[in-house]
Amino acid sequence: MRAAALGILALAAAVLTHPAALSARDQAGRLEQDSTEIEVLSQREMARQVFKDNLRQMTERLSVVESMPRFFQPLCIEVAGLEPEQARFVADRILATSLELGLGEPRAGCRANAVVIVVDDPEGMYKRLVSKRLDLVGVLPFRDVHTRRIESEVRGKRPVVWWSVLATANAQGVTFNDLGLVVSQSTAASRTASSTYRPKTLSVVMYDANQLGGATLGQIADHAALHILGMPRRQIDFGGIGLPSMLSLFADGPDVAPQALTDFDRAYLQGLYSLGPGAFQVRVPRAVVAAYAAQCEADQSDCRIKLQN
Repeated sequence: MRAAALGILALAAAVLTHPAALSARDQAGRLEQDSTEIEVLSQREMARQVFKDNLRQMTERLSVVESMPRFFQPLCIEVAGLEPEQARFVADRILATSLELGLGEPRAGCRANAVVIVVDDPEGMYKRLVSKRLDLVGVLPFRDVHTRRIESEVRGKRPVVWWSVLATANAQGVTFNDLGLVVSQSTAASRTASSTYRPKTLSVVMYDANQLGGATLGQIADHAALHILGMPRRQIDFGGIGLPSMLSLFADGPDVAPQALTDFDRAYLQGLYSLGPGAFQVRVPRAVVAAYAAQCEADQSDCRIKLQN
């Protein structure tokens, strides 16, 4: 009788112990899955914060209720100062980047709205543009930078100087003409978008040929593309930048700088151009993070951010 009781107790213990062992294994699996999910979530949160920090330091500061100026029409690119084959390479590479952003193919015989100039004397070239090609310089009310700032930069022997001419538009097209007179008007504003926006109508990027430092044509094209298609800040402290960017071409030098647009650069442009006309500046960081996540998914990457050393 005692032996039978002991047998029953042993059987009961075995039955109770076995499910516990299964439960422990299940729990370990769940813990492993949870830790993986936590790691992914922390990585995404890190991506979000790093991208926001870098955007804040590398892009032009605007009011949160301003829209970021950008192109809405196809780029018609002209490259001056290089050999014809080199100029064609640079223009084609910039155009390819714009096509990835959805700007479309330019029409045959279009008027240049994106100009890249490589010249030995940027200051002399700027003076000639002012006197003979004012259409490539624009007038202050419709330009994104003051005349004195451009003159100071060309006198200061900056390796690159750039400016853009902007219009004011709404869903019906240009709102103000060249005299500043109202042509059409729209009141279709919302909490996330302005009733008007500032499309770029022209961007000029001028390089000092004496300071290229051995930069490749690909680096020059991608560097110019960021200035034409985006709105980078004119003064960037790259010592505080965590992500590699082609914007550091002259700060780091061509040998150290990226050889092509980086994941950050592409996410910045994709995020900016994913927003509709009039979208407030405050929406850009989230759009950039979303663009980076989409890149990771398309590349089947783990979305780990590659920080600079």
